[in-house]
Amino acid sequence: MQYKQPEIIETLEKRIADGTYKTLLPTSKMLAEEFRVNIKTVNKAVARLVRRGLVVRKRHVGTQVVKKDEISASVPQLVEVLYEGFTAIFTHPFWSDIWDGMVSELSRHKFRPVLNMLNSDPETGLLKTDDISLLPGISKIVLGISEDRLLNMIKNMSVHFITACDNIDDPDVPQVYFDMRDAISEAVEYLFSLGCSRIAFIGSTGSLVNPGNIQKYRSFIKAVQKRCKLDSKLICNIRPLAGAGRAAMETMLARTTCDAVFAAYDHHLPDIYEVLEEHGLSHIPVIGCDGLEISAVPANRYAVISPRRACGELLAKSFVEMMQGRDIPKQQSLRAGFGRMNVNSSGQKYL
Repeated sequence: MQYKQPEIIETLEKRIADGTYKTLLPTSKMLAEEFRVNIKTVNKAVARLVRRGLVVRKRHVGTQVVKKDEISASVPQLVEVLYEGFTAIFTHPFWSDIWDGMVSELSRHKFRPVLNMLNSDPETGLLKTDDISLLPGISKIVLGISEDRLLNMIKNMSVHFITACDNIDDPDVPQVYFDMRDAISEAVEYLFSLGCSRIAFIGSTGSLVNPGNIQKYRSFIKAVQKRCKLDSKLICNIRPLAGAGRAAMETMLARTTCDAVFAAYDHHLPDIYEVLEEHGLSHIPVIGCDGLEISAVPANRYAVISPRRACGELLAKSFVEMMQGRDIPKQQSLRAGFGRMNVNSSGQKYL
């Protein structure tokens, strides 16, 4: 019989609970042979036990079983961080700044984050619910996920939780999010002041899970319509996936002409600049969102800049206050700014 990962986890948990494993778990190779799976599957199962505080992996020692008194002492200090992405959060140009600010603040209050990366469909962005496994009894921080299915799962667990960074259309969900409306309006006004009237929009124009995900698009449309009639040919819908900017820009230029570009996601900028150069349009202004430092684009460019590290710090402070029994505002927003990028900004400063 070949075991599945949930069955392996359940079996190992029972053996730890009944004392079969008192000090060390068998090696991954031994467990793989017993359960008739590959080592990768075993390692994933053991990683779940690590996240639950049942075992600790130590180099040159093995996987140690945590004593019951140590488990009860450590669990209240754990916080499960839920993140959905196709790039590791520690290297992601946007989420890494939020993570750093969050972890530094959590550490000050003796909380240990346990990262749980969830999978989603790359085409729709919808979570793959079959893969979701949440730590029971552990409070949560939800990064960038706004699907009701997941949020309702967490609500039913009766644990403290808080979300970031898109505004969620549910007043009962504690959340920290970026308010980009004024900054995007300033960005569009700046482009009009340069004589631009045909401004292309490259970004998400619809969401299957949360209207807050298209705040950038709504703000852009509102700002443009103050000045002129909107040309739908200038709008190109695209999900925030790396490498998708080229196709979107090519599609838009095949339909019509533009004299400026507003990109909803900074990590699409390298592709956008490359396509513009190929079409002899490298002279037109391009404004991106979030203020990421990207080596392939001009360092002194104008941008809508989100205070990412400050978001992580506020998120963690609010979480700690919740855990201490204090009331916090359900909705807390951080205003983005518009201006010329500072080379050393990391999303915190602009000129």
